[in-house]
Amino acid sequence: MTANDRNVERYLSEFSSHLSGMPASERQDAVAEISRHIADAVASGQQLERVLDSLGRPDRLASGYDKQSVLCSPSESSGRSAWATVAVAALFTLGGIPAIVATIILGTLGTGFLVTGLTLCAAGLATLSGLLPSGTGMSASPVGAIIVGPIFTATGALVLASLVGCFWLATKTVQRVLPMHT
Repeated sequence: MTANDRNVERYLSEFSSHLSGMPASERQDAVAEISRHIADAVASGQQLERVLDSLGRPDRLASGYDKQSVLCSPSESSGRSAWATVAVAALFTLGGIPAIVATIILGTLGTGFLVTGLTLCAAGLATLSGLLPSGTGMSASPVGAIIVGPIFTATGALVLASLVGCFWLATKTVQRVLPMHT
């Protein structure tokens, strides 16, 4: 075994040890891929030290290693990338404009119902307690306003909650299309 072989073996061993969070088969594939990269670069005339320097420290290479690129040839890798790009473009094209419209409608309705419900309740209570200035009054029954106010408030809260739910669903969908690796 030459000094170069020992250096490569040491580098790959350290690289592998920093991939401990990966399943064993993926870790072996990653180490094999880096080993092939080193062998190909040295075979093309590059010095081993430069190849290892260009890869960086094994711990940093392992932490930034893209799990999806394991064993992918360039065409497979670009195919995955192209698929992700098309999927995200379709998601935003088909979902973008309806999402904007839904956000505007749900936000307006939710806020309107919420504010109206609170205002009806407050006006009904103020009328019953005599806090309104003389000459000011409600055309509807104050008791009716106190009863209807919480219904409007609850409706507004539900509409705003559905808006939050839409954003949560959109976030989960994007995360499925483009998995984030930490």
